[in-house]
Amino acid sequence: MNLSLFECLLAAGEVGIEELVADGREESLHLEFKTLPVNDRLTRDDRKLIAKAISGFSNAEGGLLIIGVATKNLNGVDSAHQKQPIENLQRCSSLIRASLADLLSPQNTAIRIEPLLSSQGSDRGYLLIYVPPSELRPHMDLMEQRYFRRGSDGTRVLYHQEIRELMLAPREAAFKAKFGIQTTFSTGDLKFSIRAMLIIQNEGKVPLIAPYARLDQQTWDVVEGIPGIVARRSGRKSGFFGSRDTIVHVEDEMAIAQIITGLDFRGTGEKLLPLAIQFARSPNGERLFRMAPTSQMGDTSDIPINVSGMIGAENAPAQKFEFSIGKAELFALFCDDQKV
Repeated sequence: MNLSLFECLLAAGEVGIEELVADGREESLHLEFKTLPVNDRLTRDDRKLIAKAISGFSNAEGGLLIIGVATKNLNGVDSAHQKQPIENLQRCSSLIRASLADLLSPQNTAIRIEPLLSSQGSDRGYLLIYVPPSELRPHMDLMEQRYFRRGSDGTRVLYHQEIRELMLAPREAAFKAKFGIQTTFSTGDLKFSIRAMLIIQNEGKVPLIAPYARLDQQTWDVVEGIPGIVARRSGRKSGFFGSRDTIVHVEDEMAIAQIITGLDFRGTGEKLLPLAIQFARSPNGERLFRMAPTSQMGDTSDIPINVSGMIGAENAPAQKFEFSIGKAELFALFCDDQKV
């Protein structure tokens, strides 16, 4: 994701920066904006700012630092707000490139620094610093003599135990995204309310730390009874982010987001669920029941649940996912849930 944005901005130039500002693009696990008043040298504060950012990205999933964009805090999240092009762009690019050896240890040699010229002057513009994930973690910020890590809510200091984990544990956790349901209640007349859930399942040998999901849909919500997950919404999209204390242990799973749906079996003419399911499984039985939240059983129904986006964790690269669950799929999941 961060490499893709880096390459898109290289191709688009300043127009790409303007689009980020116009969209109010949020900072994230993989993206950070900074301003830098560089003239002919890097001050100590300039070096500290850059060292902290590249240490944070190197110790997480990697990311893109864009210098030359000011942010504004909206609903607790820093978002691109205004262009602030760097003066002496080429000089600044050379100074940062030359200083990397003094900012990070061990070196992340795959870091790329690329200037983007502004239309406002021949040597004004923006710096893109792409920091790939590293197999040499942990990386120390030499300016602060501390280790940082980028998370969904910013860059923070790593504790001693976390540094030890990075040194000794396998480099990445492994997981998969799955779809699941839970029947929450019945109205007593064969109408069932169902919680449909997006689930992250740990398939690796280390715990998943701070799981998160970014959905292309806004209609999902946090799962009741799962602490530590916070929802954020932007435009038509939504995000669900676990804190550092939110952990999915080995061979375990956690529901990150939910949407409420339901099944109505009154059309089968039966009063007992086993018989209603038997009728629903018969040829053309799909016509005998409906899919919708219980509040909408008399209105719109049989609309599939579609959900897509990115899912990941602080110590595992994000993956794309997409699920489309229609009435037949929901019915099969419901039967498994009810063990009938």
